[in-house]
Amino acid sequence: MKITDASLAMAASHTYSESYEKRENLQVSVQTPAADTVELASESCPEACGSVGLLDDESERLLKGSLKALLVEILTGHKIKFLDPAEFEQQGSAQLAGGAVDASASQRQGWGISYDYSTTYTETEQLDVAAAGTIRTADGREFSFEMELSMSRSFVEHNSLSLRLGDAALSDPLVLNLSGQAASLGGFSFAFDFDGDGSADSLPGLNAGSAYLAIDRDGDGSIGSGSELFGPTSGNGWNELTAYDQDGNGWIDESDEVFSRLRLWQPQAGGGANLSSLAQQGVGAIWLKSVTQPFDLRDQGNALVGRVLSTGLFVGEDGRSGSVQQLDLLV
Repeated sequence: MKITDASLAMAASHTYSESYEKRENLQVSVQTPAADTVELASESCPEACGSVGLLDDESERLLKGSLKALLVEILTGHKIKFLDPAEFEQQGSAQLAGGAVDASASQRQGWGISYDYSTTYTETEQLDVAAAGTIRTADGREFSFEMELSMSRSFVEHNSLSLRLGDAALSDPLVLNLSGQAASLGGFSFAFDFDGDGSADSLPGLNAGSAYLAIDRDGDGSIGSGSELFGPTSGNGWNELTAYDQDGNGWIDESDEVFSRLRLWQPQAGGGANLSSLAQQGVGAIWLKSVTQPFDLRDQGNALVGRVLSTGLFVGEDGRSGSVQQLDLLV
């Protein structure tokens, strides 16, 4: 080919961006013990000891210092001594009347720390090249051509750390995905007593097609608190659900008494909620095994709003299957 004439144009564009996001959330909760929780013998405390709150401002500051010490220990591998918050329950060295009393392992501590830390680094690059033209050759031929080339890459690095100490809130409900899609948050929230402490929290709503797995414990036809969901009170919804497997076959099905009491709860953005039975939604059985693979749930601004912790499955009466996921929600 011998080119005698040519007319062409070529252009290119290049974009590069990087971002770094750090999020940190620390919550310290204190519940003042009831007046009759501990009774002091008069001989052990001849002067009126008085009632001391579990944690004052100074104690809370020390608690936060304890958390920092724990983080240093995790990062450096060196043992760091930090104060036990139980030391602040009472001042002095008062003894219990009648000798020592063994506390139950399941007894609530009366304090809690919830700490979440995450960093996200994102890097993207794209190159686009375009060319178009016309050439003529010595033998009289003419060619018109176009060329387009695109190159792109992206890199995301996410690191996170979560700590739960004492009675720190655990927010891990089970969700059934009826539409065949994975769980996703609906971009709205509603007031709900998630941790069962009598005060309303802000709970994220789910997109249509997903529902919280619930049990109407008091039979009032509604879901009134997190104690009627699977996970918020213990931090492991799968274990709570497995406790209802009466025949031990690894499934929650019609052989288990709880099956008829289970509900699918779908709070609505405009208020109210849809509540239906498993049978009404065609769910035949829920498998009690799951795989643990985390996946972040983020809003349109890339802020972390929750995390998928594990995924299992259910089988429908018509033979279809769907997923069951345990979510860790930021409440």
